[in-house]
Order: sequence, then C-alpha cells, then structure tokens
Amino acid sequence: MDKKDIEFAINIANVALKAKLGRELKDRQKDLLRGTLEGLTYEKMADKYFRSPTYFARDIGPKFWKLLSEALGEAVSKTNFKAALDRYYQAHPELFASDDHKTVSDRKTWLGLPDRDIFYGRAEEIATLEQWIVTEQCRLVAIVGMGGMGKSSIALQTTHQIGQGFDYVIWRSLRDAPPLSEILTELVSILSNQVEARLPDVPEQQVAKLLEYVRQSKCLLIFDNFESVFQSGTRAGQYRDGYEIYGHLLSRFSEVDHQSCLVLTSREAPKEITGIGESKRVRSLSLCGLSRSEGLPILTDSQCFSSSDAEWQEIFNYCSGSPFALKILASETQELFAGDISSFLALAPKSGFQIERIQDLLEKQFSRLSVPEQCVMYWLAIEREPVVIAQLESNIVSESIKKQLLTAVQSLKRRSLIEGNSGLWSLQPVMMEFVTDKFVQKVVRELISLQPDFLEHYALIKAQSKDYVRQAQVRSILEAISDRLLLELGDKSIIETRIQDLLAKQRKAAPTQRGYLAGNLINLLSHLNFDLDGYDFSYLHIRQAYLQSVNLQNTNFTSANFEEVVFTQAFGMVLSVVYHPEGSILATGNVNCEIYLWRITDGQQIGKLCGHTNWVRGLVFSPDGSLLASGSDDGTVRLWDWQNSNCLYVLGDNLRSMCFSPNGQLLVTTSEQEIQIRRLEDGCQLYTLQGHENWVMGACFHPDGKLLASGSSDCTIRLWDLEKRECVQVLRGHKSWVIPATFSPDGSLVLSSSFDRTIRLWHSQDGECLTTLHGHEGWIWIAIFSPDGKWVASCSEDRTIKIWDYANEKCICTIAEHQHRIWSISISPDSQTVASASEDQTVKLWDINSGKCVQTILGYANPIFAAMFSPDGTTVATGHIDGYVRIWNAQTSKCLHKLFHEQRGVTATTFHPKQALLASGGQDGTIRIWQLDTLQCIHLLKGHSDRVNALAYSNDAQIIASSSFDHTIKIWKAETGELVNTFQDHTDRIGAIAFHPQQSLLVSVSEDKTAKIWDIKLGKCIQTLTGHTNRITSVAIHPHSGNIATGGLDNLIIIWDETGKQIHQLSGHTGWVLSLAFSPDGKWLASCGCDRMIKLWYTESWLCYKTIQGHENWVLQVRFSPDSQFLVSASEDETVKVWNIAQETCNLTLRVPRAYEGMRLTGATGITSAQRDMLRSLGAL
Repeated sequence: MDKKDIEFAINIANVALKAKLGRELKDRQKDLLRGTLEGLTYEKMADKYFRSPTYFARDIGPKFWKLLSEALGEAVSKTNFKAALDRYYQAHPELFASDDHKTVSDRKTWLGLPDRDIFYGRAEEIATLEQWIVTEQCRLVAIVGMGGMGKSSIALQTTHQIGQGFDYVIWRSLRDAPPLSEILTELVSILSNQVEARLPDVPEQQVAKLLEYVRQSKCLLIFDNFESVFQSGTRAGQYRDGYEIYGHLLSRFSEVDHQSCLVLTSREAPKEITGIGESKRVRSLSLCGLSRSEGLPILTDSQCFSSSDAEWQEIFNYCSGSPFALKILASETQELFAGDISSFLALAPKSGFQIERIQDLLEKQFSRLSVPEQCVMYWLAIEREPVVIAQLESNIVSESIKKQLLTAVQSLKRRSLIEGNSGLWSLQPVMMEFVTDKFVQKVVRELISLQPDFLEHYALIKAQSKDYVRQAQVRSILEAISDRLLLELGDKSIIETRIQDLLAKQRKAAPTQRGYLAGNLINLLSHLNFDLDGYDFSYLHIRQAYLQSVNLQNTNFTSANFEEVVFTQAFGMVLSVVYHPEGSILATGNVNCEIYLWRITDGQQIGKLCGHTNWVRGLVFSPDGSLLASGSDDGTVRLWDWQNSNCLYVLGDNLRSMCFSPNGQLLVTTSEQEIQIRRLEDGCQLYTLQGHENWVMGACFHPDGKLLASGSSDCTIRLWDLEKRECVQVLRGHKSWVIPATFSPDGSLVLSSSFDRTIRLWHSQDGECLTTLHGHEGWIWIAIFSPDGKWVASCSEDRTIKIWDYANEKCICTIAEHQHRIWSISISPDSQTVASASEDQTVKLWDINSGKCVQTILGYANPIFAAMFSPDGTTVATGHIDGYVRIWNAQTSKCLHKLFHEQRGVTATTFHPKQALLASGGQDGTIRIWQLDTLQCIHLLKGHSDRVNALAYSNDAQIIASSSFDHTIKIWKAETGELVNTFQDHTDRIGAIAFHPQQSLLVSVSEDKTAKIWDIKLGKCIQTLTGHTNRITSVAIHPHSGNIATGGLDNLIIIWDETGKQIHQLSGHTGWVLSLAFSPDGKWLASCGCDRMIKLWYTESWLCYKTIQGHENWVLQVRFSPDSQFLVSASEDETVKVWNIAQETCNLTLRVPRAYEGMRLTGATGITSAQRDMLRSLGAL
C-alpha cells in the first residue's frame, strides 16, 4: 500500500473508534496499524518506533485488535482487518462526509491565521488565486498593491476557501520585520512535528531545511506584510541589511520541486518575482481598488446614504476604491453628517480631490485628531500588540491627557482608527505603519534640532515589555530612528555628540522631570553600539531603559532616579526555579549558592537568601506559600521564612531533595536509598522508607496525601502507602536514572522522566505504563504536569523545553532558544506560562499558547574554567564563560590579549610546550589553535559533539589530545589539526586527561567512575582503574615516578602506582575534588574543589602541607609555574589567583571588569535595597 492508502485506512479505523467508543486512535495504535499495513513484523515495528521488542506483540497488539473488533462490530486480527475496514467504509459513508470525523493526523493544521472580518467583493481575484495555487500548483504567489487595498483580507479569504487541500496552513506576519531564521525555526519545528528544534547556523542551510519539509507535506504558507523586510527610501525591492536571505528563500522556493505554495502580501513586488515571470510557476496579482458595486456595501452597512449615483461614484473616485479608505470615510460621514454623503461632498476639498495614496487620507484624518487622540495612537504604535486602557494610562506622562483617555479611545473607535476586542485596543496594520513612521520622523527631527518633546513624552522601546514585543520595538522604531539619523547626519560621532548635548541640556534644565528622555537616549546609544564607559547620567530621570547586556562600567548615575529600568542581575548559571502558589513571585537557585526571589510583573529582585555552601538544585514552596524549602549539593535542606529572609532550620545528612505534603504538615527529604518523613514544624524525622537500591532523586505526594512517588538512580519509581509505611508498587521500564516522579493533579497518573531520554506515564492504581514519550536528545532533568492537568512540560540537557499533549502522545511545541542546558522548569498556577532556569545565566518565561518568550531575567557571572602558566612562566592564559581566552602578564596582572573562541564559553586551555601556540576548547565542542605572535587562529578542530573538557599536548608536542562530555577522547596531529584517532570506551562524560611524562600513554577519568590508561601507539585502552565511589573529575601524573593521582565527587584523591595499584587515599577536602596538578619538580601535589580550598600535599609523605583559602566560590583548576614556585588557580568567583608557595601568599588576583564596575550610584533613587546590593556585587560603587 502507498502512503495515502495507509493513512486512509488509519482514518477509517479512527472514525470507527470515535463513532462507537467516543475516542480517537493514540499514536502508538497508529504506529501499530501503519506498521502492519507496511507489512512489518512486530519485532521490526518495535525497532522502527523505538519500542521494546515485546511492546507490540504482547502489550499493544492483543489489546488493540480486541478494541478495533468492538469498534467495527466484527472480530478482526492482524491478518484480516483490512477487509473489515473496507466493509465498514462502504457501510457508513455518512461518517466520512464531515471533517469532524477525520483523524488528528488527517485534519489540517491551521496556525496563525488572524480573525476574519466582513469581506466585500473580490470574487474574480479570489478565483484567479485559486486557479494559480490549486489548479496550476504555483509555488510562489505575490499579492501586490498599495496600503489599504485589502491584500491581507483577500489572502485570508482565499486561504479559508482553499486551505482544506493542504496538510499545513501557516500564516505569519512580517510587520515587525522578524529575522528569517526566527520564522524558519518555527516553521521547521511545526513541519517536523517538533523533532527539529534547532537549525544549522548557515542561513542557506536553514532555507534548505524548510524546503526539505515542504517537499514531504503539502503546505500553504502566507507571509503577510512582506514589504517590511525591504529598505525604505531606496529602489523598490531592496532588502534591509541582513534580510537578503529572504530573497534567497523566494528564489529557492520557486526553483525547487515541491508540492507547496508560498503566498506573499506586499506593497512592493520582490525582484525574485518580477524577474522570473510566469514560466516557473510564479505569479503576481496586482490588487487595485474595489469596483463601485463591490465597495458600496461598506458605505451602506454603515448607514451612509445618497440619492444620487453621481455622488456614490464621486465618493469612490475620492477613495480610489480602497476598502480601508471607504471604511474610514464611512465612519467620518456617519459621525459628522449622520451618514449623509451629500453633506460630506459639499465640504470636501475640490482640488486634488482623488486620493492617490492612502497616506493622504491618513494624514488628513490624523491632523484632525485631538492631542489626547494622537497620544493614544502613538502609544498603540509603540506597544505593537493589543493592550488594555490601564496600560495606556500608565504610559502617559501628561496628567491632563490621562483624564481625557477614555473619551479619546471612544472617539478613535468611532472613527474606525483603532480596533477593540475583549478590552484590548490596537491599531489596524495600515494605521500602525503610518503612525510608526510619523513617530519616527518626529523623533529624528527632535534629535537633529535638539528640541525634545516626543522624546520626553514617549518611550522608543519599553524595557519591561514582553521580550518579543521589545524586539519588535527595536526593529520597527529604534532601528528606523538610527537608520534615518545616519542618513541625515552621516556620521555616528555626530549622533553621539547630539545625544550628549541633549543629556547635558536636560540635566541643567529639568534634572528630575519624570519623562522618557534620558532612558530613550541610553537605549539609542546602546542600539548604536556606543561604548558607554565613563558616561554621565547623573541627576537624570531614567525611565524604561533596557540595561541588560549593556556595558555601564564607570558610568555616573549619582542622584539619578530610576523608573521601570531593567538591569543585568548578579547571578551565574541557574539550576532551579519554582512559581509561588499565587503566581506573582518566582524563586531561583544558582551555582553561587544563592536563592533569589523575583517579582514577575517587572522582573525585579525582591529578596535574596544565603546559607548554602554548594549549588542550589531544588526549590519548593509550601502549599500556602509562606515557606520555601531548598536543597543543595552541600547535602542540606533548608526551610526558609522567605518573606523575612530567615532560615528556620537546616537538615543535613547527604540529603538530595524535598517536598511538602498537600496539607502542609509534613516535609519529605531524600538521600541515598532512603526517604525521610518529617514533621514540618521542626524538621523532626518521624520515620523512613527504604527499598531503593541507589540514590533517591526525589519524591512527590499524591494529591490526597496518602501515596508518595519516588524516583531513583536505580532506574525505578516506587509508590509508597504512607499509612502502611510500605512500598506498594515498583514501576520498571526506564533504562537509566529516574529524576523525580510526580502525580497528575487528579492523582490518576504518575509521570516520570529519565536520563534514558524518555518520559513515561503510568497508571497510579495498577502501575501499568500507559505511554512513553520520545523526542529529547539528551538527559531529561524534569517533567511536570500543568496545574490544569491538560499537558506536560519537560526540559533537557539538549537545551530544549517540550510541551506534550500526553493524551495523544505527541509533542505540540518545542522551545529551543536557550544556549545551554536547561536545568529546571516550573509552570504558573494558571497553566499559561512556563519558567525555565538555564546554564546560560538566564531565567525565561514562556507563553504556552504562542511558544514565545515573554520575559528574560539575565544574569552576569564570568567564571573562569581554566588557567595555566606559559612554558616560560611570564604569562597566564585563562578561559572564561564569556567566550574569551585572555592572556595576562604574570607579574603585573595586566590583561595583554583577548582571543574570542565562541559565545558559549571557553572550558579548556593549554600551551604548546615548544612553540608560541595556545589551544583552547569550547562548550560548542570545537578546539582552536592560536598563533600567539599574530593572535590568529590557525586551526579549527571539529569533531566533538559536546563540551571540550580538557586539552593536553604530548611531551614531544606531536599530538594534542582532547576529552569531551560526548564520552570520547580524540587524538589530533598538533601541526596540521588532522584527527588521528577517537577513543570511545568510557560510558559517561570524560572529565580530564593527562599524558605520561616518559611513555606513550594517556590517562583519562570519567563520570563513569573509572580511570583508563590508553596506549597511544596501539590506539586502545590497556588498563581500567576502579576505586572511586563517585564520578571522577581530575587526574595528574607525577613527572618522575609516573604515579597517577585521581580526584572525584567522593571528595577523595587516590594515588595509583604505574601498575595501576592503589597505594594511597588522601582525604581532607569537604567537597568534590575538581582539579589536580603535580609541580614540575615533583615535590607537590595541588588539589582544589567545590569546598573553595586549595590543598598542597607533600609527595614524599602524602601529607597535607598547607590549605590555601581565598577564593569565594568553587576552585575549578590549579596549575604550577614551570619553576614550581608559583601556583595559579581559576575559580567560579570570577578570579584567577597567583600564589607564592614559599611565602604562602597571594601575589596577584586577575579579574575581568564586571558589568557595572565603577558605576556611581550615590544618592540614586528608585531602586530597592536588594537592587542596590545586586548592582554593587556587579561592581557598582
């Protein structure tokens, strides 16, 4: 059977099931049918759909054939069901006449279409479009015409008329000029059923990926307002800078063979269409005005009247048949002349009577508006999306205009100049463009003339808008202003001088005036990429300034007043996030051992809780929201009265996680193989639950409080009866660690996520696995039900969040905007928003319905992953999370050079032992070889699929080895960068590597708890060392004896002789051991870790000679100088320290200036004490 016949058969089965039993086929049942119709055995089906070998044969198959028999009304099996489906189809033709009975997969996917308004005429044009798109199967169709002619309306009407013939109908507005990569990412994600969430970096490859999918499915794509990607003020069809890829898309869409169609609406015809003609299934419809018969109902439906055909014709001549112009004219005539066309014409101007451009009418209409009405129009253009009146009121500076706001809105509604729906107000697209352009012109004139008015009363962007709205404001307003200023003034330095003059003028004339001027100027300076170091913003009112990622070092904000300003925050990687039960507050935990509390409405920090000494991985509010519990890698659980920043008690015995009982009377904590049930009041342990065979990763209460579900690294979920204090169910099926299981809101389901990259749903009564969800490509850290129980959200090591329709076993949305792994998610109480915490130093809030990011809280931290001396000892190279390798003078602490590796961070560095070369490894899996004389990258080594964790040159400098989180070690030729070999015996991330000083051997250590010795010449592992009880993170080899030192998460250092025999265990660290180094003279072993300490061990006795303290966070790496006299350490606290071993002192501290280093805040107002503390921690004075 071909694909269409198979899908048709599945559709019949689905119709029968729904008609008889009121339910639809699940994805796994469709897989069974599809596989059977393709002639696959159960075993091959299981392999194809990533199921267990017996899944279809013993589980799904027997149950499904019985179910299908009931639906069809006759006994069927795998061998005879096709004939039964044919008989059912012939007997029930009435069931297949309606779309209501089509399967989920057969129903058309319609996304993004705007609401339809009353539509007038255009029958001939619609017939033409249908002929082109459906009959002639054109690939590219443009609807071109002046603004207000109804291009979008006819596209929408045609789409509804022909859309049922397509698998996907997707409408996207380009009004705010989104980058094509943003559009393509969304389209490919939809067309791939959320399988492909990330596209290649190369734009042309992104286009190719879309074309791949429009060949597989029949798609109708509509790009509305295409003219937005063209550059204004140039020849027609000229793309804006950076938007030329849109032209490439059009060309490829018309050239490549596929079954889809891309429809554009635009005021200008793209050159890719005008230059092709009609030979390649490309068409262009030039849309003119409505005929009199088509447009007359617009007037008569608005109760306009006339006794003369000549007057009707005069009106149509006046409006050039523009539907938008007719609608406005009808509103004006009704308001001013009670609908009498004769009266309107008697007063209408006789010269230049016909409107040649819609802008002429808009300009006349706008000039007649009162000041409050114009104010509303400008603010709606700034907002870019529908808003409530209260939002408009809060924007407006003038008190007198605020008092007239309601009257102004009502008047504009009557004039048909604004649109209202459910209390939300917005501008019609044509009006939006007109008002925006007018606003931009006024601002540009004010900046040139140094006479600010609009700049004082209106925001160019709103710092606290939703993320996607603010980005639209930047593209449509801020960028347009910048472009026109450059065009008018010709040089950026002139613009900067103008802005500086305005700031000085404002400070002198009205320093505390509550307006937008200073905030606007800061946003404009930032957008134009001016260096603000040393700028003076003192004594100014700073409103709606977006200061995230803006360098404000040494700026002067003395006595400034801040209002609605967004700052970069002082936190690094975020590990945990949780909503308060009321939904207005968010708590986050990070790698700096801190807990922050945020007010969601404006993203402002309202509290900070300190006390943990290691990463804060878990957070949960009590049911009534009054308490917050936190769990940390320091092995403790803390209970907080968060509103008073008071820690009520600390529980500590290698604890891992915690949860509250539904009635708020119990606190459950978990540890190795054990669950503790505690009284919340004082933390007293009441009893324990035992049964898991490894770490208990977390637990969750059933909504009725009688059951507890726990997930473990023993790959199982256990259900516990708390009254009997015993395990009543063991749920098996996962093949790796199970991260905390959770119950559905109604208690009927158990949800589990695992490092095996799957999510499972289980029946809570009998423990049956109902569904397995596949899709993530990395470890899944958490999966949770929405509070309304309708969907599931999950996050993963693969940097994505997925939203699942678990009832139909399908992913409905994939969010892939984070740059690093996502550690945690939480869902708002109203089930509308997901908050995510990521290693990329952000907390993001996502709108579930649109998948768009509505808010980002951006942190700043620049931990240093690597530090080492050069072979001559004169410089130190460091690797930072900001993506740079820095070269420092080891005597003066001056930063000599910056080498940019990659955006996500530099995780490893090593010097060539004989040449002026440096190797760096990144989070992106690449390795760069730098020529230090020229500061140029001479080799880019690609091959790893995950973070490069360590680099090492061999002693003869002929090869360089790299280890990675992708579980591999790669050997490269040092001179050419050619890949020589890949070692793959480790089963988990590889933490560190070291070459033997005399032999052709390499030692590696891994999170699989083993160290391996590799013979480089043979290219294989010759010995595996076991002895650590937890992950191994560090290794070093003695320069003379060849003894091996390894350190790990069991807090131990183990010394092995050359035969692999364990000869010593060094204890003393109270946290994970993260790095080891032998001194070149062999006298010392240095170790460091997350206890913030550096220890020096005397290698003759293996006793700890000295413990060095000074770092304020984890010490990530230690290395000796070539003469063994100095030690360099790199830390999570953003510093590198150089230690004199003999004098036992810190000689140098190297630190990159922080985001707000030297910012002066004396006398500044409008910021909370928490914000002030945060700014100081980022360097403010």
